[in-house]
Amino acid sequence: MNHFYKLFSFCLIGFTLNGCVSTTLIRTNPKGAKVYADGEYLGKSPVQYSSTKIAGSTTMLEFKKEGYETLYSVITRSGQANVGAIVGGVLTAWTFVGLTFFFWTTDYQPGYSFELEPQKAVKK
Repeated sequence: MNHFYKLFSFCLIGFTLNGCVSTTLIRTNPKGAKVYADGEYLGKSPVQYSSTKIAGSTTMLEFKKEGYETLYSVITRSGQANVGAIVGGVLTAWTFVGLTFFFWTTDYQPGYSFELEPQKAVKK
């Protein structure tokens, strides 16, 4: 019986901690723009972004592509309910640790799309 409780606790912790991470797909038109999140280079679009920021947190995005204006935007972790974090929080709510999981009860939207504007020609 002791092994059951260890296994149950291990699964509960893993399920709950997994609920803290939120992932979204960032797309641009045209594809291939360099994407930065809070100043950190993520890769060229389309690119996945994951974070453990709490619900309501914002992430500053920057998009760069040769021949296009640099675009700045913000995404907020307030899209969809995060079932893992909610279940983990409910099952462990009797502890202080359980109460902290409610900070991650929402995820980013599944994906975001951004339109880049061509650079304007400089007249001489």
